[in-house]
Amino acid sequence: MGIKVIIERQVKKGKEGELLNLLRELRASALYRRGYISGETLHSHDDLSRYIVISNWQSLENWEEWRDHPDRTQISQKLDQILTMPEKHSVFHFVYL
Repeated sequence: MGIKVIIERQVKKGKEGELLNLLRELRASALYRRGYISGETLHSHDDLSRYIVISNWQSLENWEEWRDHPDRTQISQKLDQILTMPEKHSVFHFVYL
């Protein structure tokens, strides 16, 4: 069963370009990970420092493998330096009604 992972990040003022470059790097690397389906990046209309990334995975296990992968960890460490607070992950399972 597929899942959606929502990651919220708040970037320091003036670091938006660096954030977008790092998010591109993450997306490019995720494309080759088992179970990755797709992803999108959203920017808040009301708060220019707030970004949301939504990714779709085939399973929770696939997401966890990527979450803990050294490639992601390396890029995440760079991201941490330009964020105002730690990123927040939320995992959602599809509900079939």
